[in-house]
Amino acid sequence: ILIGLVGSEMCIRDRDKIKREAIKKCASLEYEDAEKAVVCKQTLEGTVFDYNDFKDVHIKMLGSYQVHNACLAIEAAELLNVDRAAIKKGLSQASWPARFELLSTEPTIIYDGGHNRQGISACIESYNKYFNKKAIVISGVMQDKETDVIACRISEIAHVVIALAPDNPRALAPGEYAKMFEQRGIECIIAQSEKEAAKIAIELANKLELPVLCTGSLYAYEKLSRELKK
Repeated sequence: ILIGLVGSEMCIRDRDKIKREAIKKCASLEYEDAEKAVVCKQTLEGTVFDYNDFKDVHIKMLGSYQVHNACLAIEAAELLNVDRAAIKKGLSQASWPARFELLSTEPTIIYDGGHNRQGISACIESYNKYFNKKAIVISGVMQDKETDVIACRISEIAHVVIALAPDNPRALAPGEYAKMFEQRGIECIIAQSEKEAAKIAIELANKLELPVLCTGSLYAYEKLSRELKK
């Protein structure tokens, strides 16, 4: 039997569409309800939560949305009759590179590959969940994305932005990107490489005692994360 799992945040229109498709294919359709999850602890070390009969579930993946994702995984595994101990162990070991990933604790450095309206909104929401201070932001985007929306959301939490061009021919020129922040009163420094961006960010983070948030694209992840971990 094909099993469809639909997130509780999905709009009614989409749910009805999937329901009709499930009926057409004679598939069972199950829903998870993340609202039943009770978060017991949420820090940069991970999250502990309860969900239905699952108690003290630990996930090391960061992000305000990861409890929702974990609830989906629990429902899917339960439908497949996976052993409950195995489910909890699997969730505790799961990781998701470049998705609000903690790269360093001294200084605190987070990488989140949010590169569209939904992704950047989730990133900023998560940042505010863990921090109550501004951030040193490293960001580069593709020119075919909603760049102004991304810049607007980043400006909410940025003390200063370090703009760079990810290694992709579709990358927006850092100078053009910088203007979007300057128009909003945010200082923006243009970096010529991931190495330079990392050096500037770490120096500022140590001086100002602020966390570093890297976001806007996945294309910069490999080079930038390598430089930031040195």
